[in-house]
Amino acid sequence: MVDVVFQRTGWVILLIACISVTLLYLFSVNKSVSFGLGAGISLFPTLLFGRIFFKTRNTASTAKKIVNAFYIGEAVKILTTIVLFILVFQWQALVPLFLFVGFIAAQLSCLLIFSLKRNS
Repeated sequence: MVDVVFQRTGWVILLIACISVTLLYLFSVNKSVSFGLGAGISLFPTLLFGRIFFKTRNTASTAKKIVNAFYIGEAVKILTTIVLFILVFQWQALVPLFLFVGFIAAQLSCLLIFSLKRNS
């Protein structure tokens, strides 16, 4: 299961990279980087959540441990997202619209790609 998660995450990263390069070509470096940072703010906490949840789940023997791992992973994900937004907003050349579009695009990409059925 973990292999499928990381494989699909790779597809999301590839999609975001292609969009960032397109934005670089169409607009400017600041807008492209803002989009990429927004996507990164979405993807990094999601990957962190996956690492925490799947690591704990593999050693868990009860449903209570699995639920606790989920709550801990989600709390870490939310806190990491907040900290990353605070850090990124320190950058002076940031274009907030492209930052939020990148964040939303990565969220929707994850939702779409992870909802696809597994072929095996």
